Amino acid sequence: MKSFLRRLASAVVGVLSGFDRVVFKGRMPQLYSPEGMNCYASANHVRLLDFKKHAKEVTQQVLQASLVEQAKAAGRFQYLNSGKGSKDEAARTILEQRPIDEGLAAVLQCVEPCWTFDTKSVNGRLTIQGEMGKCSSLYHYYRHPRFGWMYIRVQTWFPFEIQIGLNGREWLAHQMDQAGMRSTRSDNKFLWVEDWQRAQQLLQEQLRTNWSRSSRRWCGRCIRCIRTIWDDCRSNTTGRSIKASGRRTSRLLLGTCWRSGTSAGCGTGS
Repeated sequence: MKSFLRRLASAVVGVLSGFDRVVFKGRMPQLYSPEGMNCYASANHVRLLDFKKHAKEVTQQVLQASLVEQAKAAGRFQYLNSGKGSKDEAARTILEQRPIDEGLAAVLQCVEPCWTFDTKSVNGRLTIQGEMGKCSSLYHYYRHPRFGWMYIRVQTWFPFEIQIGLNGREWLAHQMDQAGMRSTRSDNKFLWVEDWQRAQQLLQEQLRTNWSRSSRRWCGRCIRCIRTIWDDCRSNTTGRSIKASGRRTSRLLLGTCWRSGTSAGCGTGS
């Protein structure tokens, strides 16, 4: 980036450094291992022969809590025949057709590869094993009052991994709009900003975000539905200890990966 700025110094009118894409992955560690899944089945009195039937019933609970019906009723739902295409473009198309300033913009559903569970016979004994497979995923796209354009992806089969994605440049644009600052954008780049110093300060404010609190608000009903999977555990013999364990591990373990970047505005492009 430094060599780029040196070569084009005469054309560069400002530089911003901050988040590009930010992605959070949330999971319940106990449900991510075969041991935890076998414990879950035992605690809920689920016969291993009936595991798939039970898993489908839980999936339906997640679907019902994931705003699918509301999105269908509002004309904001789309089933994608392939998970390889751009979900962002599909969601923005729905937004263009049904504009909103804030709230749920679109819900997309597609089948994607994932880590999942099924019953297998091991040494003549039926048990739950983890494996790579495919399941239905839901993408909820929002126009958030603070973060702007963002999405929440929910895996609808055990172990119900959640992914949250937002765009730091979209977030900054939203911040500048709220501050009354003018700018010129091209795709995910800023070509010109009215006040580069103030824009950089807004990017620095992003670093002070309470991500844990924000993620709980973002996922809302979906996380509450998935947490009840553990909180409702029962066992005749060890129900109390399993239930307590479930409460401890039902909190989502959030991992973060992000890509920061530097955006240079060139006078020739404004």
